Amino acid sequence: MTWTIELWVEGPTDAVPTTDGEGEDQAGALPALVHRTLEERSGLPEKAYRRAVTAPVRVKLLKDRLRRVVALPGAPAVGAAGWVRKVLMALSQARVEDSAAIVLVVRDCDGVRERLRERDQANDTLHENGQVGLAVAECGETVEAWLLADPAAFRECFGRGPERGLPGNPESVRDPKSILRQVIAELRDPADENPWSVVYAQIASEVQLDVLGEKCPGGYGTFRSDAERLIVPAIRG
Repeated sequence: MTWTIELWVEGPTDAVPTTDGEGEDQAGALPALVHRTLEERSGLPEKAYRRAVTAPVRVKLLKDRLRRVVALPGAPAVGAAGWVRKVLMALSQARVEDSAAIVLVVRDCDGVRERLRERDQANDTLHENGQVGLAVAECGETVEAWLLADPAAFRECFGRGPERGLPGNPESVRDPKSILRQVIAELRDPADENPWSVVYAQIASEVQLDVLGEKCPGGYGTFRSDAERLIVPAIRG
């Protein structure tokens, strides 16, 4: 079976909502990170992974998907409440609409630690109900923290690394977006007019996943583990 990947995100620096005719090179931090992570966790050779999972990903705004939620019989949301219930119903609805789509919901934590518990509750419920190919991830505090994890990624993209170094624990930084953009502004060519989403994609393509998992264990590290138990079984069939 061939799968497509559908990302539900909060904004264009995460991933830019797709339109018809979208090419394989996608802007935003998440498309490259998601594909690289799923390929790594699947253990498949690159060609086999590309046969199982097509590129590019489809990107939708999370708020739009939650706004159109309807309750479905058999949805794994019994016993859940609030945001968890709503996202589980939305995921069930998406599966009915397209049974060949792997759907990944990605939110920023934004200082709300309760969102980590909601992620875990949603993913545990999906796992308990045998729902493979669906998952929820949380970035702490925002997706920019993931891009601050690996200094080598900046050297690959810009030919040199940050002069003042990077935070040792990006997930503890209250405003990683501000720090990341300061670093990028210092390193990139002043004539480079690419939007932030394009630069984010370039960095995301170079970040070493093991380093990212070590530096961002609560967000990316957990996503990596959840991808292995919830998404990889679908890819490997």
